[in-house]
Amino acid sequence: MADDNPDKQGFRLAQTAELASIVAMGTWSQDEDIPDNISNKLIGSCKFVYTKKYHPDGTFDKYKARLVFRGDRWYDLYNNKTYAGTVMSDSVRWLLAIAAAEDLELQSADVSSAFLYGAIPDDQFIYMRRPKGLNDSHMPPIVRLRKSLYGLPMA
Repeated sequence: MADDNPDKQGFRLAQTAELASIVAMGTWSQDEDIPDNISNKLIGSCKFVYTKKYHPDGTFDKYKARLVFRGDRWYDLYNNKTYAGTVMSDSVRWLLAIAAAEDLELQSADVSSAFLYGAIPDDQFIYMRRPKGLNDSHMPPIVRLRKSLYGLPMA
């Protein structure tokens, strides 16, 4: 992010909030004995993605920052067949039809940091380098992932 960017402070605060959320969820741990041969399990391709959110009327809402895993740059050692979970449109129409027929009210919910709830099994070892721009006060240089990050095939 350029130093002269007028949104820099807002994005830095969003980044701090994202890191706090990740740490609170126990997404990683610092292993004392990191194996020497972790190159095939080490994710060097993670970064922050920044975006500005707007209200439906076009007014500014908030800054968002997400630490994402570059899944396109990593061969999944444990399961090379990954699929994104999606809902079939027929299922959604069926649910809406039942709600209309029974005069039910529907609500939606946005789960903050939803991808961070998926645990990585203890027998799978995935290590991650901290992204550029962070230092030891933010996170250790290499951590072991305990839960999923955005973009991780297990997510």
